Amino acid sequence: MTKLRNIAFIASILLLCQGFPFSLVGLPQYLGQQVAAAVILLGGMGWAFLAIRGFVKIGPWEIGIIAFFAYCALVSLISNTLIFPQAWSGWVPAFYTIVPVLLILPLRAMRVKVGHVISAIILVAAVGAFLQDLDQFHNLGFLDQYVRGSYLGSTRRLELFRTEMAFALVMCFARLLNTKKWRRRLLDLTVILLVGFALFVVAEGRLPIAASIIGCSIYLLVMYKNSKKPLVVSICIILAVAILPALLGKYIHYLNNIGDIRVNDRGVAFRAIEWVHFETIFEKTHGIGLGVMSTGADKNNVLSFATNYAGYLYGTGSYGAGLVDTGLWAAMFQFGYIGLALVIGMTVAVVRKLWMTGRVSDEYHNRIECGALAAVVIGFMISPLPTNFFTTVLYTQYGGLLWFLAATAVSPYNKVANR
Repeated sequence: MTKLRNIAFIASILLLCQGFPFSLVGLPQYLGQQVAAAVILLGGMGWAFLAIRGFVKIGPWEIGIIAFFAYCALVSLISNTLIFPQAWSGWVPAFYTIVPVLLILPLRAMRVKVGHVISAIILVAAVGAFLQDLDQFHNLGFLDQYVRGSYLGSTRRLELFRTEMAFALVMCFARLLNTKKWRRRLLDLTVILLVGFALFVVAEGRLPIAASIIGCSIYLLVMYKNSKKPLVVSICIILAVAILPALLGKYIHYLNNIGDIRVNDRGVAFRAIEWVHFETIFEKTHGIGLGVMSTGADKNNVLSFATNYAGYLYGTGSYGAGLVDTGLWAAMFQFGYIGLALVIGMTVAVVRKLWMTGRVSDEYHNRIECGALAAVVIGFMISPLPTNFFTTVLYTQYGGLLWFLAATAVSPYNKVANR
């Protein structure tokens, strides 16, 4: 029961951060994110109570993420009181966007295992992929909030659970290579097919697609260890040559016909405009950063203007400028040069620990999935727009989970002998 409870809790957090179930009845997605933040804060308070009573240990990973959150709060306080003065109601409620990085605290309090997190990610990815695949054959009206314009001409593209699907695809690919149980192989293959169709055909997310391909390649060529590796690699290359052209054909055709992608791709061109827009504002902070700010249309601050009105300034109408579109640079714009350095350092620390787990023997549980996650995170980071998992809304929940996994993967809590 504990395992099912923990998986359900993590899956619920991931769903809430995507706006479920509020978005299903037409309510704003941010309501789900706010509820998730409230739950995580309550869980963090529970962890603090247990820590004070001596029931849970306070380790460097817990101290590190609390210090990072405190730094973000300090920057926000300075920005919103000295640089861009506004009432507390214009910025304090916006902390819900970064609270999910503290996920390690409630997960520690609940004694969550590495395997519980992995199962929850794959479960959410599979459910999300199933809904998107089904939507292609029968429009699901309750998903209308997630419909986005398609640069490839698709009539209905959904932006939903793409990061979970990239994580799940690489983890299931890694398990497929290593497992000898046919039932597990069949299950992993089913998830790969279900998620692969949704990610490559329906969602059309270039960055998650690239990250999943790079992640699978890194895992296969670098981390995978087997006496028959040359044969396995040869088979994977043959399958990739046969399958990928069909999956990536529309993307290749698009790139061949668009010319200079920096100019002719509306999405890429607008991201360049967003970068300049936020850089101009960032310069006014003298390198400190903007901090968190509420982006409601009724708020009078620079991020609210960017979100709600900048689109009219740049010719995109209601599609405003968002920090999430600046990827890793959002850490600098929001929390300064120090914030950017911290986010890069935290990402490297996560990759290093998960990579270490993937390279060790069977001494640790779920080492295969941890190694796969290290590979796919590398894929997200070496893209033209590196992903920021620790400060941008819609991604901080992944940063929180990755931080927990890195803290727990190579530790006595995850030893096979202790189970």
